[in-house]
Amino acid sequence: MIDRLVALVVDEGKWLTLSMTVAGAGIALIISHRGATLPVRHRIMAAMNFAAGATIGTMAFGHLLAVATKLALGTLREGSLLVFLAIGISLLVPSWMVTLHTRKLLGPNSESRGTTVLLNAWLAITLLALGLHNLPLAAPALFTIAYRVHSGRLLGWAIASLAVAFNVGLFAASLVFLASGQSFEQFSGIETRASSAFAQHPGHVLVLADNTTWGPASPKLPPGAQFARVVGDPSKPGEPYVFRAKLPDGYSVPPHWHPMDEHVTVIKGEIRLGFGTRIDTAEMRDLPAGSYTLLPKDVPHFNIMKGETILQFHGIGPCDITYVNPADVPASRVIR
Repeated sequence: MIDRLVALVVDEGKWLTLSMTVAGAGIALIISHRGATLPVRHRIMAAMNFAAGATIGTMAFGHLLAVATKLALGTLREGSLLVFLAIGISLLVPSWMVTLHTRKLLGPNSESRGTTVLLNAWLAITLLALGLHNLPLAAPALFTIAYRVHSGRLLGWAIASLAVAFNVGLFAASLVFLASGQSFEQFSGIETRASSAFAQHPGHVLVLADNTTWGPASPKLPPGAQFARVVGDPSKPGEPYVFRAKLPDGYSVPPHWHPMDEHVTVIKGEIRLGFGTRIDTAEMRDLPAGSYTLLPKDVPHFNIMKGETILQFHGIGPCDITYVNPADVPASRVIR
């Protein structure tokens, strides 16, 4: 249960959907609670302002929580802590000031036009300074500014309608994105021209070492392993997959075999590999970083890690493991 919660926290791709859900719940409360006493224009203004602030505020909180969790787990890349904290705080401060400003917009003196514009401009500029890819996240604040300074009832309704349509579309896109299982790494840093160019090619997948998100491995493996999916789903028959495993020093998998060919590349550390139905250290071979091995299906083998080791596996699903000795099977066989 704790492993699932940790994996959920560090996967920032799930925070956009959660953030917009929080914003939607707040808007519903604003409309229902103040509907009888506040003019329509003021209700719309308050709802748009809250949507802009609460969405980014919740995401910024999630970003900082993910950073703290990765730091506690030791999976945060070296030298990046201050940058990641600065990104989170630079968004958390203006977003929550915008959110708290909603209370003033709901009060009797709700004509604080200058404050509304300045706070939302601060939020939008901060997002865009972190990368133009954040424009969809900055759009609600820009819509709020436009509605605040508009003149004319028809124009106001047009701006409000565009804001509603945009936010509904963004929420729908977040659900599709969530279902894809990809990680939302754009929120974690500044975009470069090179990354923008790469993103223009459909089907292209780019996973940098800095952005690897580690989570719990399958309970079919001995405890202590961490798992990071790169592409594909190892559990689906006929689907190509690539995933990585981070294993502590001394980690060992008893004699076992797989129903598919297993391609293994050593990225970091060293793995000692042997074949047979019983562990025989005298017959093991050391594979240092940079090594590759193909382990044929149905062939029993075993291994021991030397130092913290990161392995990359690729093949065609389904990926599974069968232990030679049933006593070596971990207590839980339920896939998380």
